[in-house]
Amino acid sequence: MSDPDFLITLNAIQALGLGCGLGAVGQGARVIVGLKKTHDVAAAKEETFAQNFKGAELLVSLFIGGIAGTFATIPFLAESMNITQQSILMLLAAGYAGADFIEGFISKSLPTVDPSAAAKTFLATEDTAGAQTIEAQPIPRSLHATTTSPESNITS
Repeated sequence: MSDPDFLITLNAIQALGLGCGLGAVGQGARVIVGLKKTHDVAAAKEETFAQNFKGAELLVSLFIGGIAGTFATIPFLAESMNITQQSILMLLAAGYAGADFIEGFISKSLPTVDPSAAAKTFLATEDTAGAQTIEAQPIPRSLHATTTSPESNITS
């Protein structure tokens, strides 16, 4: 296991893993602020924290922080990375600021989803030439049943 290429690869994987972990921890600092804000919103609405907490958003946020920390590690891969207090703080800051940048970019660049548009399904139809095209069709109200039985969704 003293192959130099193997050791270089192993060091790179370790550095990227460290960057990912520290980026997620840096994002965790932002999460604390978000949790406080969620608590305040819940109190203002006279609801519980659990009614306003979105665990999936928390996980995605930490994942984005990990990605930002991983990207921040890439410049260190060309040289042997010596772990210093400064490099650890830099990776933590990359997770904090990088996730903020990425989330801001996503919220401004991607279109918002209209709830009525989300209730459409795509159905394949054939045009006169025999080619299949896709067009959006609204879901019939009768299919908006809350039961899990497939038979309950059948209309006559």
